[in-house]
Amino acid sequence: MKRRLKRTIQITIGLAILVLLFMRVGIVQFWDTLKTINPLWLIPSFLMTFVVQTLATINIKILLKALNKNVSFGYLWKAVTLSQSLGTVAPGRMGEFSLILFLKNKNVGYGTGLVIAVLDKIITFVIVSIIALIGILWFFNLKLFLVVLAACISIMFILIYAILSNKIRDLIKKYILSGYSKYFKGFSKDFQYIMNEKKKYLLLNFIVTIIKWVTSFLSLWFIFKAFNQPISGHYIIFVSAVVIIISLIPISFSGLGLREGSGTYLYRILTGISTALIMNVMIIATIRKYIIAFFFYLINLDLLEVKKLKKI
Repeated sequence: MKRRLKRTIQITIGLAILVLLFMRVGIVQFWDTLKTINPLWLIPSFLMTFVVQTLATINIKILLKALNKNVSFGYLWKAVTLSQSLGTVAPGRMGEFSLILFLKNKNVGYGTGLVIAVLDKIITFVIVSIIALIGILWFFNLKLFLVVLAACISIMFILIYAILSNKIRDLIKKYILSGYSKYFKGFSKDFQYIMNEKKKYLLLNFIVTIIKWVTSFLSLWFIFKAFNQPISGHYIIFVSAVVIIISLIPISFSGLGLREGSGTYLYRILTGISTALIMNVMIIATIRKYIIAFFFYLINLDLLEVKKLKKI
């Protein structure tokens, strides 16, 4: 009941932010700007999503190889795209951890699967944070940079401490995993093994992740182009990274509203582009996100068949 109430409040906040944005811009101005779009430019923006998902699959493949696990690329691509589709509609993108279940179907233990999922998220957070921090230092001031830097370091410290601390792990096993903790045996061993013995795989994942996110961010360039609006790629890269960090604040459902609002504000003050145009870009980017997620969900439905999911 509390979870449902919390989700309702988050959705309400997200929708309220969007309503305020529309009130600020004006429905007529928003619609007049939308009518100027050249939809052909949206095609490459959608197609780049497939490149991003392929790079995401390569990242997971790298971590699997580091732990001497072999899963076919075709199956892995379906599992990664489906888990990320589920993450799109889950708070904090937690649905992405469904990848653990799909990997289990290929004899990758839950503990090992959790290591892979957690490491991939940690590397993603580090890279997006670095890009966002560079953008903040470049566009804003040192004081804000230091505040965000301290916040990111604190989050990373807490996360790493929680993973490595025996006391924290025991509490997680007792109060969160409860009777399921036995299925995640080997997590600590695999995590420390890959951190200590397979650093080159982490570096490779790091490099691919940078390429993945830069590609993902630059897909927005085509949406701006659809409105015949020139914009430098570095604005898109840095603003997109900052927006992702802001959208992690758990006050709205999956960053809805918060993402569009912060993006509109940042692009407006940094580029001087009209608010109506920027809002169109942000709304289209969000719609694209959900369309792609739904598409990947539909083409990978076979992975969700009960008979194919091994029971815990």
